[in-house]
Formats: sequence, structure tokens, C-alpha cells
Amino acid sequence: MVFCNQNFNEPRSMGKFEKGIARLSQRFDQIAQVALAIMMMVVVANILLRAVWQSIPGTYEIAGYLGAIVIGFALAHCAVKGRFVAINILVERLPRRIQDIIGIIIGILSFGLFAVGAWYCGRLATDIWLAGEVSPTMRFPFFPLVYALAFCCLLLSLVLLMNVIKLFIQVTKR
Repeated sequence: MVFCNQNFNEPRSMGKFEKGIARLSQRFDQIAQVALAIMMMVVVANILLRAVWQSIPGTYEIAGYLGAIVIGFALAHCAVKGRFVAINILVERLPRRIQDIIGIIIGILSFGLFAVGAWYCGRLATDIWLAGEVSPTMRFPFFPLVYALAFCCLLLSLVLLMNVIKLFIQVTKR
């Protein structure tokens, strides 16, 4: 499908808001990269320490939280760069205008999905916070992570909305 594969993210064509979203998504992606490196170090250290002494308590929790950071914080940047996997086998045989309309529909549905996901994650984080829930092994309060993931979903939904608007403008110009 054309929606994910075209380069709508040329810096020359971006407004200030779009550039801000793109920069923020890039910063979040950098956080994801650091989290991935830390996760690898923790897992390797745990394996090595288990062989000679004892494992690191809470390694499973740490790896899980860092994994959530890696995935959540990288999503918006993937959308900005158009790096999501798009399955075009059927759609690529359709006329270009139909492909664009399908791209707009999928973009709107994706925007809605992640906007609602952001809202639900925010509600879940508030419920976890008010209930005083903590992780089982390390007793770590994890509601800040859920709030961060809610913000990641919101950021992704904004990127998807911008892509839909750009595609809509492109379709109307044809």
C-alpha cells in the first residue's frame, strides 16, 4: 500500500508542528535504543553471574519493562520514517487513486486505534497508581511506564494523523 511507503516526511515540506513531532519521535527512538542496550547488558550480566555466582533478582521484570520501552518508544519514529510493514499484494493492483483512498481509510482507522489506546493506557496508569500496584519482585511502581506508553501511543496517533492529512491533500490535488 502506498500509505506507508511514500516519503511524506521530507523536512522541506514540514511545518513547525510536524518538525516538532518528528524531532520528539526521534528522541523517543533514541531512548528506545538506549533501553535496548541496557536490556542486553542486564540479560548478559544475568547469564554470566548465574554461571559463577547467582542471578540478578528481578531480571525478568527489568527485561520486560525495558522491552516495553523499546517497542513503545520506537513506534512513532517508525511511522515518521515510513518503516512499517505494508502488505500490498492486493492493493498494488488497484488504480493509484483507489490505493490512496484505501491508505486514507487505513490511516484513519490506525489513528483512531492508537488514540483510543493512548486514552485507555492513561486510564490504566491512573488506576494502577491509585491502587498502589507495584511489580512483584522488585516492588517497582510501574504506573509511570504505563503513562509513558500512553504518551507513545498518542505520539504515534499524531504521526498517523499527519500522514493521513498529507495523503488526503495529495489525493485532492490529483
